Amino acid sequence: MLNKLFSTKRLIHQPFNILVIDPNPIKRDYLKILIKQYRPYHKILEGEKLEHAFSVIYEEIPLDLIFFDIETEVKINNLALIKAIIPTVRLVNWSKCKQPEALEMLYFLGVRYFCFKSSQPEVIIDAIDYTNNDRDVIYLDRQLNDCLSLLKN
Repeated sequence: MLNKLFSTKRLIHQPFNILVIDPNPIKRDYLKILIKQYRPYHKILEGEKLEHAFSVIYEEIPLDLIFFDIETEVKINNLALIKAIIPTVRLVNWSKCKQPEALEMLYFLGVRYFCFKSSQPEVIIDAIDYTNNDRDVIYLDRQLNDCLSLLKN
């Protein structure tokens, strides 16, 4: 099922351990501040690369959600490894990537939530809320809707 920005009033909000991955500390800080402002009960961890998730896993911190930028990742197989180790982790692609091929590949690696870095704060918070409530939904920023036509079928 494809969802576009539905109301979050019906959603239940449970505390998450969220890992924010981005090589740019300003982008990481922006996302951390945004999440803390709207959902202060989430615990936010951070790292420069997706490989940092393995350190968190090694420390036995349960990860519920990972925000990452596909454009900054060199080793895409890290996503598959993370999903194999923690099948329940939700993955949010948070980038500027609009290439249908790349987004389709992410979908087949288990990514179901897609936001732009330029998205309005409400869009990013909605994505978090949907990861918290419905794992069967595909959450798309409106700007990405046309890019993922293959997933709609």
